[in-house]
Amino acid sequence: MGSYVVTGASSGIGAAITAELDGLGHDVYAGVRTDEAADALADRSSRRVVPIRLDVTDEDQVAAAAELVRSKVGRYGLDGLVNNAGGTYRAAFVDSSSKGDRALVDENFTSVVEVTRAFLPLMLSGASIVNVTSSEAFQAAPGFAVYAAMKAAVDVPVIASLNATSHGAWTSYARLIAEAGADALELNLYHVAADADRSGHDVEQAHEFLVGEVAGLVDIPVSVKVSPF
Repeated sequence: MGSYVVTGASSGIGAAITAELDGLGHDVYAGVRTDEAADALADRSSRRVVPIRLDVTDEDQVAAAAELVRSKVGRYGLDGLVNNAGGTYRAAFVDSSSKGDRALVDENFTSVVEVTRAFLPLMLSGASIVNVTSSEAFQAAPGFAVYAAMKAAVDVPVIASLNATSHGAWTSYARLIAEAGADALELNLYHVAADADRSGHDVEQAHEFLVGEVAGLVDIPVSVKVSPF
C-alpha cells in the first residue's frame, strides 16, 4: 500500500483523513504538536500510523519531520501529502493587529509552502498533494477576512484531461470527471486517418459536435487541445 503525510492529524479533518488512510491499509506519518496528542493518536490507530512532532510553523520541526519520513520510506517514497494544519480567530478586519495577521499568514499559507517544499523530494511520480481549504475561501464570513484570503491562496484548481476512443467514452467520462469535482476539463482531440475518403471538413464537424455535446453535459469550463494527427 501507499505512504502518506498528514499535517494537523490530532483532531478534526486531519484525524478523519488519518483514520481513513489507516483503514485502507496505508502507512500514515501523522503530524501532531504535543506528546499527548501523539499518544492519543497512537492509541486509536493501527501500527501503520506513525505520529510525528510537526508544528508546521516551526522550520526546524518541518525539516526534522521530512528527514524522519525519508529514513522510513527510503526509495519507495511518498504517495501523498495532505496539508491540513491551520488555524484562525475571529476579529473585525479593522481591529486585527499586524502580529495576528502575520500569524494567520504563517499558519495557513507560508506553512503550506514550506511543508510542501520539504516533502516534495520524497514524493513519487504521480503522487498527490492535497491542500485542505475552506468555504471561507469563496465567501468570507464577517471576522475572517485574512483567514479567508489565505485559504483562497492555497486553493488549487483541478483541471482534468480526457483522452477517449469512442463517442460514448468521451461523454460518459466527461460526466464522471465533472461529478468527481474537477474545476475544468481539457479534451485532447485527435483523429486517426484510417479512412481515405473522409474529408478534413467531416473531421472538424465531428470534433465540433463532440465538444458541443460534452460542454452541454457538464457545468464546468471545457477547453480543447487538438492533436496534429
